[in-house]
Amino acid sequence: MLVANADSRVDRQVTASMIFEAYRKEIYALAVVSIGSTAVFIGLLLKKNHQLRKDIAEIKERDEKIEYLTYHDKLTGLYNRTYLDGVIENIEVKNQVPTSVLLGDVNGLKLVNDVLGHAAGDLLLQGIARLLQQYCRPEDIIARQGGDEYVVVMPKTSKEEAARIHRSILDACEQHCVGLLPVHLSLGYGTKEKRRDSIRKALGDAERMMYEQKLMSSISQSNGVVENLEKYLEEKDPVAKQHGLRLWKHLSAMGDRLGLSGAEMENLRMLSRMHDIGKIVIGEAAAARSQHSAEDESLQIRSYPEMGFRIAISSQILYSIAEHILHQNEWWNGNGYPHGLQGEAIPLPSRMLTIANAYDVMTTDRPYRSALDSESAIRELEKSRGGQFDPNLLDVFISVIEDEARERTVNGPEGEGNGSS
Repeated sequence: MLVANADSRVDRQVTASMIFEAYRKEIYALAVVSIGSTAVFIGLLLKKNHQLRKDIAEIKERDEKIEYLTYHDKLTGLYNRTYLDGVIENIEVKNQVPTSVLLGDVNGLKLVNDVLGHAAGDLLLQGIARLLQQYCRPEDIIARQGGDEYVVVMPKTSKEEAARIHRSILDACEQHCVGLLPVHLSLGYGTKEKRRDSIRKALGDAERMMYEQKLMSSISQSNGVVENLEKYLEEKDPVAKQHGLRLWKHLSAMGDRLGLSGAEMENLRMLSRMHDIGKIVIGEAAAARSQHSAEDESLQIRSYPEMGFRIAISSQILYSIAEHILHQNEWWNGNGYPHGLQGEAIPLPSRMLTIANAYDVMTTDRPYRSALDSESAIRELEKSRGGQFDPNLLDVFISVIEDEARERTVNGPEGEGNGSS
């Protein structure tokens, strides 16, 4: 009995506190390890969860971008042809009436691209897109269908309302599309008024109106191009207008002696005015001759003819003189540029212009030298007979200058007229 009672007392004396006290370090260590492991595990879970959310967001963003690019034009942000085709098909299926459409084409985009570069052309297309967004309604679907073609689908829109929107866009375009090169938007509209009609027919009506508008305005726009180019040329080179008048005076006299036709004489007149038009795409500092030495000017002028050619070839009015502008610095002996043409392979107007232009440059004051008198300038021209200049044309030109000198002797300085220096 005494032994049993002793064992019972021993058992009662081994308590939890005694165990904790005996194994305190071990218990603390185990707790720290457990908490640390749990924290690490939770941290890994959180990190994994964060990465998972990030991956999901990136996948969603990529999918949204792919979907956006699938149905939107990258340059303008408008809907593209894929989306437009879906919209038209949906309207045809639902047979919604009335539904109107606008079809627009940018006139002059090629000229802007050729003259000012494709970056300027992109800005033009983006500007047209913003204009359409400004003057169309939120429910209208605006799409860029091709390079310079836009389509607007206007659900629940009558022909009268379409005509009003059409007019407001054209008026806005006239106000906004101004600058170096006048650019216009030819725009037509059509309406699906009856259920038996189709959107495609309305688009056909809009296209016919657009092309009729384009045809009627092409000549006036070409005239506007020439006027603007001349204006900008004069702004970059203030003496350009008087220079052109003097050239025309000499070239017209040469043309008379050569028996040129009326059309050929008109080309010479245009060439006198526009031969340096390439300057408008040269930087302001490079185009301002007063800021350059003779050597600097010589380097810059090498690029003008090719730039001028690119402008002229894109213009209905200037097209006929494009080649003459390009070859104005070719030499009779083949040592000129840009193609090294020789002899009569050089267009006649270009050969004439080369002589008249050289004479005018020599007889006009420059920042780096004073003007030569007429006799001295002719002696300089003679040095390049058969080299830079066509010998026969040089004889014709010298006879023109001699006749002018005799006329001044008889009539006095006033006889020189508007083309005098």
